[in-house]
Amino acid sequence: MKRFHSTSAAAGASDAPVTTIMSVPALAGTSTGEAATAEYGALFETHSPGAYRLALLLCAGEAALAEDALSEAFLQVLPKWRLGKVDDFGAYLRRAVANQVKSSFRSRSVRRRHEDQQRGDDRDTTRLDDGVADRSALWWALGQLPLKQRTAVVLHYYEDRPLAEIATTMGTSLGTTKSQLSRGRDRLRELLDHDEVDT
Repeated sequence: MKRFHSTSAAAGASDAPVTTIMSVPALAGTSTGEAATAEYGALFETHSPGAYRLALLLCAGEAALAEDALSEAFLQVLPKWRLGKVDDFGAYLRRAVANQVKSSFRSRSVRRRHEDQQRGDDRDTTRLDDGVADRSALWWALGQLPLKQRTAVVLHYYEDRPLAEIATTMGTSLGTTKSQLSRGRDRLRELLDHDEVDT
């Protein structure tokens, strides 16, 4: 295993950078394996800052969840990359990050439903996740959007990705992507109570 370190932070996310550590398996004992590990390490260093920013935005500022999603995404991409099946590494990684965040939120939702059933109905259904109230208004607002709307908004306005690429990343049709983006933008305007999200 070779360990790669990347220090990055999303704009406005924190005063301090976040260090993400990832281990990339090498083909031990072969020059080809060492070269591949070095090449993948270079790809990690190049793409991890942007991918971490994307993960952090999709996770509405939850750094630990974003770091986990980033690490898992890189590990998921590695086998495909080794087989030469990744033509556009950045686009492939963005989709892997989005899918990993989606999976993480799905698992969390299932876990919370189970916990709620164990607790009964005395929970406060309007309570936000711990710590959200102390974050910026934007983090809070993004956190209120359904994940698909949040993904469309983040990819379009923060990653500056074209609609066709967003549709591919989300695994949805172009029409559905446009609908999710429009609804997310309108809801964000309502939550923030201003028109800083341009059409």
